[in-house]
This record gives sequence, C-alpha cells and structure tokens, in this order.
Amino acid sequence: LEALGRATSGLRSAIYDLRREEQRPFVKSVESLVELSRQLSPGRKITLVVEDGFPTELAGEVGVQLSRIVQEAFANVRRHSGSEHVEVRLRSEKGAVLAEVIDDGRGFDPASAPPGVGLSAMRERIEGLGGMIEVMSRPDEGTKVTVRVHLGGDTPVLRHQ
Repeated sequence: LEALGRATSGLRSAIYDLRREEQRPFVKSVESLVELSRQLSPGRKITLVVEDGFPTELAGEVGVQLSRIVQEAFANVRRHSGSEHVEVRLRSEKGAVLAEVIDDGRGFDPASAPPGVGLSAMRERIEGLGGMIEVMSRPDEGTKVTVRVHLGGDTPVLRHQ
C-alpha cells in the first residue's frame, strides 16, 4: 500500500508538471514525461540523454508540440513495443533540434503497417512546425522515431561544464 501511495503521488506530480508545459522549458517537460513513463512501466528501463549544444529553451509552441510528440511516442512504446529499454535522446544538428525515442521492442515493418492515429498525430504536429518525422523499424529489432525542427539563430544552447 505504501508503494502504491508513492506511485500515485509520483503520477500526480508528473501529470501536474505536464499541465504546465507551456511555461516550462522543453527539457523539463521531457524529464516529466520520462518520470511518468517510468511510473507507468516500472519494469522498463528508460533513459534520457541531452547532448551538449541542445537548446536550453525552445520557443513556446515548438516546445509544446515537441513535448506532445514525445508523449505520443512513449504511449506507442507502452502500447505496442513490448520493449525492455527505451532511450530518449535530445540533440542538435545543423541549426535543427532532434528528439529521438528509441526502443528495443518487437518493431514492425513500416511499409506494411497502416499508420495509426498516434503516428498520424505526430506527423501533423511536426509538419505544422515545418519539421520532419522519420520512423525506422524492423520486426524484432525495435523502433526509432526521430523528429527534426529547424530553429532560429538566437536560441540559447546547453553547454556542460
């Protein structure tokens, strides 16, 4: 009962954090999503990697939409992957930010699988930002979802000391 109480408290806290996502930095929103996913899937190892050079802040709508895309990718992992490990990687490359969700689950053949509601919603969100989404998967080899959005030149970036 105590463990259930702690889990419930953690879930409430993570959900509360996600409700305030418009005021929160993108990385903090992703940290909350990772924590929520850990609470919902206690047997799954979930890691977050934020590479040097990733923006410390993302403009409101970009951060909100990317957070929602990562949230949907997590939901797909929980529903479909059967994975033991998930990694979220945030990185930047040539003036763009990339968010990747990688799992070691059952995978699928993207060419023969009909696009689901989740993937369609992710595609619409990223295209609304002028970005791109790539889904790489093979049966029994996991899945990697990568979204890419180009940013303006004045976005502050993370530098590890």
